[in-house]
Amino acid sequence: MRKIIATLTVVIATTIAVLAGSSAHASSHNNDTMTEARAGQVYLTQICSTNAAIDRLNDALPLRANHRWHSRDLKGHVFTDVKRATRNMRDVTQSVSSRLFNPPKDWPNNVAWRVQRMASGYARESVIYRDLSLASTGRQFARIWDRLDNVSYLSRISGQIRARLNLPPVGRGC
Repeated sequence: MRKIIATLTVVIATTIAVLAGSSAHASSHNNDTMTEARAGQVYLTQICSTNAAIDRLNDALPLRANHRWHSRDLKGHVFTDVKRATRNMRDVTQSVSSRLFNPPKDWPNNVAWRVQRMASGYARESVIYRDLSLASTGRQFARIWDRLDNVSYLSRISGQIRARLNLPPVGRGC
């Protein structure tokens, strides 16, 4: 009886070890990570989705000849249109952030932390756009607008991601 118990113990221990080993091997070669080609497609789809919202905001801003705007120009229906466009930017950047944080599969290791940083930046941007949409005066809007400089690093990181995924540089390919 002791011999049977000892044999069963060895068989069970061996089976557990084999299963644990095959599980570890399977997880090290799992399909939970996107290929670089697929990651590039997913990334561009998300990033390029902001272009229409950016264009809408730029169209709403009362740009002067030097392509700048002044807070005193933000009043009446112009201010209403600008705030509507910033609400749209809030929604778009929030959505992009969420999709970058929650991709269909894990990002490849060579871009994972950079994509997480982009997602965090878009989350910060969405808060700024929310605050812009709630501004009650052009002067208040201008003060909040300056906070967008805090996420100016997004273009640099996007360039790094694009290079690692063999995508066109920033400004091309959307």
